[in-house]
Amino acid sequence: MAEPGDGDRLTPAQQALVASAVDEVSGVARGLAARLRFRLSFDELVSLGHAGLVEAARVYDPARGDSFPRFARYRIRGAMLDGYAREAAEQERVLALCMKGGYDFVGRRRRQGDVMTDIDGKAEERLLDHVDGLAASVFATAVGAAKPATAEDALSRRERHDRAHTLLRSTLARLTPREAEVLSMHYLEGRPLNEVGGALRIPHPGAYRVHDRAIVRLGKLMRAAGVTELPPREDEL
Repeated sequence: MAEPGDGDRLTPAQQALVASAVDEVSGVARGLAARLRFRLSFDELVSLGHAGLVEAARVYDPARGDSFPRFARYRIRGAMLDGYAREAAEQERVLALCMKGGYDFVGRRRRQGDVMTDIDGKAEERLLDHVDGLAASVFATAVGAAKPATAEDALSRRERHDRAHTLLRSTLARLTPREAEVLSMHYLEGRPLNEVGGALRIPHPGAYRVHDRAIVRLGKLMRAAGVTELPPREDEL
């Protein structure tokens, strides 16, 4: 069956075409699900495929001699693969923004003298290995500090970040109000941690402990989401 609302856009003949080939959507989705599961769920593939099916009904010309199910199958598959490519590009773009934020985070801490003990010269390496700096940047990125590159990207970014926002919110909900407040003031308002501690009446070392505890939780979120390696630095490209 055509999905609700398709009748506003399709003629009765086109609606009939959609209904005749609707099973092709789930069939193609099942065939691609194993390959594409790391970026898109089965339901997302079905949604993309349905859009491809509707488009196929709009442009189908029976005079060309191809059966509609065969014609639709090609369009459905193409819509799913195009959606996968968009999702991959968007995730890579946002991940790159987050990675840059992680590196910037480390740089700010070094410039401000706000760094962990660096006895062996490997503090930054350990921080990056554990994705703590990256996790901190996700807070600012996911709540909107990082803007889409173009207006054309904006709609896709809003739609595709629903899951990321849900994931972030579920993690922030596990933070204490104090932890969430420290992160907001430090990353969104750009205030140094010693100033944040003073504003919240937290003793100076305590503000750092609150911050680090929250960052560790966000770091665990990133690792659970599958972020396990960093891209090369700009000076390594």
